[in-house]
Amino acid sequence: MEKIKPYLDKTDKFFEKKSVQTTALILLVLLAMFIVVDVRLAPAELPIVDTWAQESVRSMYIQQIEAQLRQEFPTLPAANLRNRANQEYERFRQENIEQIRIQEQATAQSFRRQLQLEVERPDGSVFAQTYLTGIDPWHYLHRAERILETGTVCTHRGENGECMEKYFRAPLGRTTSTDWHGIVQTQFLRVAVWMGYIPMTGAFYMPAIIALFMILPAFFIVARRYGSFAGFIAALVVGLHVSLLTRTMAGFADTDPWTLFFPLFMILALVYAIDNKQHTIKFLTGGILAGILTATYSRFWTGGWWFAFFTLLIALLAIPAYYALREAYIQYKKTSNKQDYSQILPKTTRLLTLFGIYFITTAIFTTAFSGFKAFTNGLLGPFARTTGLQNPLNQDLWPNVLTTVAELNVPSLTQIINSMGGTLFVLVVLLGLIVALLPKKLEGKDWGILGGAFVYLLFMLSQGALQLPVIVYLLLFSLPFIGAVIYNIYRKEETGNAHYAIIGIGFFLAGLFANTQGVRFQLLTLPGLALGAGFFTGWILDQLGMFSKKKINYTFPGKTIAIVLVLLIFFLPTSTGDGLYNRAQTAAESHIPMMNDAWWDALTFINQNSSEDAIITSWWDFGHWFKYIAERRVTFDGASQNTPQAHWVGHMFQTIDYTETLSILRMLNCGANTAYERIHERTQNVLEAYRITDDIIGTSSTQARSILEQEGFSTEEITSILEVSHCTPPESYVIVSEDMVGKSSVWGHFGGWDFERAYVAQQAQTARNQQVGVRNISETLGISETSAQALFQEARAQPNSRALAAWISTYPSYVGERRCSSTQETTICDLSLDVGTQQGVQIIAQDLVIPRDNPQNSTIRLFAQGQLAGTVQPLIITYEGEEYIFPEADFNLGIRIREGRAVIGQPEIFNSVFTQLFFDEDPGEFMQLVTREVQFTGGKILVYKVDWDAYLAYRES
Repeated sequence: MEKIKPYLDKTDKFFEKKSVQTTALILLVLLAMFIVVDVRLAPAELPIVDTWAQESVRSMYIQQIEAQLRQEFPTLPAANLRNRANQEYERFRQENIEQIRIQEQATAQSFRRQLQLEVERPDGSVFAQTYLTGIDPWHYLHRAERILETGTVCTHRGENGECMEKYFRAPLGRTTSTDWHGIVQTQFLRVAVWMGYIPMTGAFYMPAIIALFMILPAFFIVARRYGSFAGFIAALVVGLHVSLLTRTMAGFADTDPWTLFFPLFMILALVYAIDNKQHTIKFLTGGILAGILTATYSRFWTGGWWFAFFTLLIALLAIPAYYALREAYIQYKKTSNKQDYSQILPKTTRLLTLFGIYFITTAIFTTAFSGFKAFTNGLLGPFARTTGLQNPLNQDLWPNVLTTVAELNVPSLTQIINSMGGTLFVLVVLLGLIVALLPKKLEGKDWGILGGAFVYLLFMLSQGALQLPVIVYLLLFSLPFIGAVIYNIYRKEETGNAHYAIIGIGFFLAGLFANTQGVRFQLLTLPGLALGAGFFTGWILDQLGMFSKKKINYTFPGKTIAIVLVLLIFFLPTSTGDGLYNRAQTAAESHIPMMNDAWWDALTFINQNSSEDAIITSWWDFGHWFKYIAERRVTFDGASQNTPQAHWVGHMFQTIDYTETLSILRMLNCGANTAYERIHERTQNVLEAYRITDDIIGTSSTQARSILEQEGFSTEEITSILEVSHCTPPESYVIVSEDMVGKSSVWGHFGGWDFERAYVAQQAQTARNQQVGVRNISETLGISETSAQALFQEARAQPNSRALAAWISTYPSYVGERRCSSTQETTICDLSLDVGTQQGVQIIAQDLVIPRDNPQNSTIRLFAQGQLAGTVQPLIITYEGEEYIFPEADFNLGIRIREGRAVIGQPEIFNSVFTQLFFDEDPGEFMQLVTREVQFTGGKILVYKVDWDAYLAYRES
């Protein structure tokens, strides 16, 4: 060691040069940016389709080989047949590698073309643009293109001159304003067009480019205290963490990047101010800049900007409180004649001044940018009282559609920890937040505190602790951080990192709480995760550096070892799962557009073959696609799903009567839900208003007028209602698609919404006591108090919000579609339904046997281990146009047999209009199928046009 020490010393001095350190910092920043953007660009090339192609070609050959083997060995068991086919395929593949490779490439290219839009440039060249991923990005692209083309997001002006957007909640539209996300996105579109591409190209690459700048504040926050490599790790945590990556991938041009972009820059500005609290100009600059950034943030994420604002306000109060208590303790420990408590106020006043500067600047600029109401709404954001995201009904008794939005599902604590990166990663982050409060050189008590925190946090991350109630868990989880802060107050040495640690801890704990409200808020923990990971990295580098200095009188090897250890912890696969980079890479390579050529062609057909005032009705999920590609108004979409339209559209698909479907559609396309609203304005009673609305929409205008007269409405009121319920609607299209089969439990649930039960549920939730609730139910529903009490107790007995929602309205779903074959005596429909186990033996509902001369004797045959195990009956079947109900039914299933196929579903929907439109492709008397597309995955898209002339002739006659 002594012989090489001079060379090591020279190396040490070389790396201590400021120019070398600056170069290293720049290189690490560039490397982080390269890694982050490289991962995010994966969707542009759609690498996952290569895997699909390989599986597709393999499956094709194995099926062919199995068919041949089945002819040669008809008695060979299925499992043996499949193993033999796999072996034969592997031998064939080795002998025909080039042929299979060419087939795989051709198949991959075919798949890839289905997910890309081919665009011809003015010069005749063609390029393929991968479709935007997700759904919401199409909404923002639509608005940004409008700004690019017209300079405004408005489609027209309202009666009072307000900016209107016509596509929402057809035919009403909505007021709107130009959001700043749209302004920024427009610039990306402008650059793409200038470069010879289409606007979609600019939107596609926008999130990947924003991500480059999003990681910079994380880098510099941590690098200020712990060095460039620690900053590098923090930047990669922000850039590669899956919770944010999947929502900021190339193609997912949503507002999500701003939820981290602005908070991280706000933190950087504030720590800059605190670090320079003795330098007035820098101190003021940091505070004012943080306030301006917060106000700007409010224009990019109007619904949740206050989360970071309040977290920072609390931190800015906690930091001076910490320093005040520390200074008070220092003075207390001095001898009586040296105590000087007067120093506490000057040392904390400057930090409290920063709180004031930040708060006032935010208030001024938020008011200037968005109005004073926007600031007060944000100020009241954490205290706003709502019915809750998971409450199945809104305050007005209409269903709360948000309960079925996947990203608002409430995760378990175990799921939250896994979403953060798993036990090991989260433990490292938490230790990083703890050690930021401790000095670089740990003494005996310091190690004790750190060891105790390690054991405690390890327990809090165990499966046993994760089963605790959420509030209890959050309180217990915060204890080691509170303890570490208190311990640091009583230490002699001040680390100077307390404000970094307090801000990091604040964001982690606030983000953890936000996670318990819905999976949508997972990314709010990222500032805390990134800072904690960076702090831990810097601390471990310091510890191993000091260890090597002490043992071998040289720090460089220790730091090298530390860097390797950090990379192993954060980026390589471990026993707890894939590392950060591997998770990111897997997510990126699997990220594909939901849009494909079949959807594009179906919606383009509407665009090219309909009038500009046409309205499209389907379930809400793909509404943003309809608006962008078809350029037509929609009944509701992802920006208006939590509206009564969810019930009306669900009901029009769930009913079995085409005329009822079109009665509802007529009302929606005449005035959305305005008819109900005008009736409710008069009755001031939800149940009465709904009953009257339901009564009139299925009648002619004359009959509806008569009903309203009997209900006591004036002539003016009746005219006002009928103009939005019984008009001649604009051109109308109805879309049914494969995805709606899987979503049947959702639209069927809302379509079957029972308003009287909803009222009972509301009373069970809000009534002062049972006696009051029962009396209200009895009087409102006109039933006996005994019946009212039974309903009240049923509602209260539901264990959770999901069960309460199912009590109000079931969640009907389809089992699937099966083939049937007929002889002169019977029709047999293959079911192949796994119905569970009995005494450890799997039971299969093999087929439905229908005697053609007596369908009432139909039975489902059960098999166990290949042997007949008995027969049962479904609840109801529809066969050759006749309906058969089985009082002794064993299964709550409906089976609809038509033209050699059986549609199996729960009774509420198996005979529904949706079944007829999608499975039977039967438009009925008043619609016609105008285009049929099949996606490369096999899913159908059917577009029907309503024949209003025929329907109105029938209804008004």
